[in-house]
Amino acid sequence: MGGIGSGARQRYARKTDCMHRLDLASFRRDCFVAGYEGSVTWSRNGQKTGSIGYRLWQDKMQLHYAYTSGGEKWSVEDTFAFAFTAQPFGGERRWIVCPSCQRRCSVLYGGARFRCRQCHGAVYPSQYDPFPQLPWSRCHRVRDRLGGEQRLSGAFPAKPKGTHWRTYNRLREADWRAFMALEDVLEAAYR
Repeated sequence: MGGIGSGARQRYARKTDCMHRLDLASFRRDCFVAGYEGSVTWSRNGQKTGSIGYRLWQDKMQLHYAYTSGGEKWSVEDTFAFAFTAQPFGGERRWIVCPSCQRRCSVLYGGARFRCRQCHGAVYPSQYDPFPQLPWSRCHRVRDRLGGEQRLSGAFPAKPKGTHWRTYNRLREADWRAFMALEDVLEAAYR
């Protein structure tokens, strides 16, 4: 039970790459002072798809934005508390506390309201990859990271300037393992 190809054939959950994303890591550490203000704008293919204003404090974040539903425009002002966890070598890590489920998260996703991924019922795009696509997409990610062609028939990209040899060799090994896994999947499919 639970093997490849088992379970539901169609999944209709929202994917996180189709949603507006507000990542706590995108803010500089010195932004978390009393009343620091700014805005974030999202675009796709050169077209603005949304924007949001924010105000940061040491212990909370306030978002203000508007959305349209049923032809009516709604203004929203949400306040998110921060939670902190101690780090092994000193200092602490800041988390956003989702007001709906009280979970700690570092990324909020936008819909009618900005909430955590679980509250939106959203899934990562990789969760939709069919099994044979997984090694294929791993190869593409490695080659894209090294600035080379994504075609698997092309040569593996040369080491980019500034990349450590150890990192380059690790990526080359990851590409080789993914390529061999892809070959195994294709060979099993055509038996």
